[in-house]
Amino acid sequence: KKLVNEYALVNFDGPHVTDIVLEETKFFVERSNIGTIFVYDDEWMIDTDGVIIPYLLDHGFEILERGKIKGSYIKTKEGI
Repeated sequence: KKLVNEYALVNFDGPHVTDIVLEETKFFVERSNIGTIFVYDDEWMIDTDGVIIPYLLDHGFEILERGKIKGSYIKTKEGI
């Protein structure tokens, strides 16, 4: 048996606390590859612009699409 601990798609839907979402994001960033997509629900409830997006951009992600409630981000390169 081989355990593969990599993710191609992650949907973040609660809890709606910035610090917790950032910790979840860090966990999955370490286990993502180029092409991985993250989707955040209820972005208005957390500090997406000030905390989550800067972290993602520093780690090789780009904004894929953003709406009023959800945002999606794709890993396009290896980050720091």
